[in-house]
Amino acid sequence: MIQRWMGWIGVLLLSVTAVAQEGHHITLQVTNIKDTTGLLAFHYSQQKLIEDTLYFDSEGKAVVQGDEPLPRGIYLMVSPAQDYFEFIVADDQHFTITTTGPDYVDNMSVEGSEENQVFLDDLRFVVQQRQQFDALQERLKRLEEAGSDSVNIVQAQLEDIDGSVQTYREKLIEEHPDLFYAKFLHALRDPEIKDPINPETGETDSTYPYRYYKAHYFDRVDFSEAGMLRTPIFEQKLKTYIDQLTPKHPDSVIIASDYILGKAQANKEVFKYTLAWLLNKYAKREMMGFDKVYVHLAEKYYLSGVADWVDKNQLKRIRQDALKMKPLLLGEIAPNITAKTPT
Repeated sequence: MIQRWMGWIGVLLLSVTAVAQEGHHITLQVTNIKDTTGLLAFHYSQQKLIEDTLYFDSEGKAVVQGDEPLPRGIYLMVSPAQDYFEFIVADDQHFTITTTGPDYVDNMSVEGSEENQVFLDDLRFVVQQRQQFDALQERLKRLEEAGSDSVNIVQAQLEDIDGSVQTYREKLIEEHPDLFYAKFLHALRDPEIKDPINPETGETDSTYPYRYYKAHYFDRVDFSEAGMLRTPIFEQKLKTYIDQLTPKHPDSVIIASDYILGKAQANKEVFKYTLAWLLNKYAKREMMGFDKVYVHLAEKYYLSGVADWVDKNQLKRIRQDALKMKPLLLGEIAPNITAKTPT
């Protein structure tokens, strides 16, 4: 579990709290970057996309401002040297980040954002725990090679560190449930692995842990939060559920797809992304028989008019593809074929 919590400590996520200010005005004061340009980028699932150019003045200050708010999510300040730090844009989009490289986190201060400070405190705590964890792992490796009796002691210490990080972040989530960063941390957590004892029958059931894990996999993901699309985790959650937790059979994937899309309807942007992700995945035809998933998605969501944002040309292509695939699906009676004889 420590790897799951620690895997994100290098991500600098700075969030903001809600105040009654319109548009956005974000000041990035990076004192080791002067009289040059950088990039403002953002995560979009597994990609990093460019939002705008940053212009740093002679004091290392760059200002991002506009009359409209930026879409919520994790953004990046990318320097000319291609190193970066990340921050969250959420409700309050009027704040200042001051830092200097190369260690942006240690040198950072935040003004005008309680959420940013909460995150920064959390990040520094986890970094400290990670350093202790890495040192103990090295010691454990040496002890195992030497066959020492102290192995169990070090393993217990590693578990204590993991527990401290988990407790710290659970408290953070509990005390700040409305923060974007808290929602992000909450979504990172997977369901607990249960013992193979079915609580309804009291009997041992080897399938129960899997069924419980799958049934509760999305419990901590807020599908109403469009900002989740602009983090590195949303697409990975979809991949894990479809590719690892769903049996590799078209009918099972169809059920899983409808289940996810039902949750995604909590937010139109999330629904649009999820539906397009699923359709594109099964348009690739990487596995025989999974054309059935494409046809199902096309008929139920696109051709029915549910996906009312799709333009006519794209909808025409989807309809043509579905009409070509449907008569040729596995299990269907093949259409008659007219062919010439040798003569």
